[in-house]
Amino acid sequence: MPDPSGPAFPAQAKAFGALPATGFGERPVLAVASENDPYDPKASAIAWAARQGAWPRRLGPRGHLNEASNLGAWPEGQGLLADFLDEIGE
Repeated sequence: MPDPSGPAFPAQAKAFGALPATGFGERPVLAVASENDPYDPKASAIAWAARQGAWPRRLGPRGHLNEASNLGAWPEGQGLLADFLDEIGE
């Protein structure tokens, strides 16, 4: 989840707007972020998600986590999701 107010956030994606003021309610949420996301250099989005009650998982340097990152099937992400589902009893 990038920070739309970040300096490198793509202009064509600005329609996403600012991070919302409210959180996720009672739903369990896993928030995953890279340590060097160029669209969120201050880690604002993961910090926001954690304040809203999400379970933050900071990864090492992966750039922006998207299709262009060439993560493919992304076994690491699948493992994070499986661990999260185990933790919440799903």
